[in-house]
Amino acid sequence: MFLDISGVHVERLQDISEADAHAEGMRAWRTTGRDGYDHDGETALEQFADRWSDLNSVRGYGWNTNSWVWVIEFATVYPC
Repeated sequence: MFLDISGVHVERLQDISEADAHAEGMRAWRTTGRDGYDHDGETALEQFADRWSDLNSVRGYGWNTNSWVWVIEFATVYPC
């Protein structure tokens, strides 16, 4: 397996979009309450922010620090 790098840049952590959070594996969800109505759950972006803080807050880089991060766009390539 190889990686085909298609882009590299830096951005502020909180500049991530809903689509980018989805590409990171986060999924928006909905739930039906006891009242029978649908209620919005967390967006992919909210899940990403929670996960980021879970993994990085202990090192001083939680979501609220809005650190600069590297964004590396790539696709996997499998040799024939």
